[in-house]
Amino acid sequence: MKKIIVYKEGIIDYNVGDVVYLDHKNGKPTCRAIAIMEDNGRWAFKPLSEQSCHFTQDGLIPFGVKPFIFAKEIEEKEAQP
Repeated sequence: MKKIIVYKEGIIDYNVGDVVYLDHKNGKPTCRAIAIMEDNGRWAFKPLSEQSCHFTQDGLIPFGVKPFIFAKEIEEKEAQP
């Protein structure tokens, strides 16, 4: 089961392959994307939802530095009985 952890202040604790939310609006995370590349400190994200909050280039959202995120999806294992 997937769980979304929200970070009201934003964090930079994530890795390539993580599904993250790059923005927030009205207290809810928006702009769902997957971190796909880190090249010499430059990050890129592939949008997973329709978004208009960030500029895209060749279908990716590029950043010059590791950006803050406002939520992250994690896989939560179900408890064994």
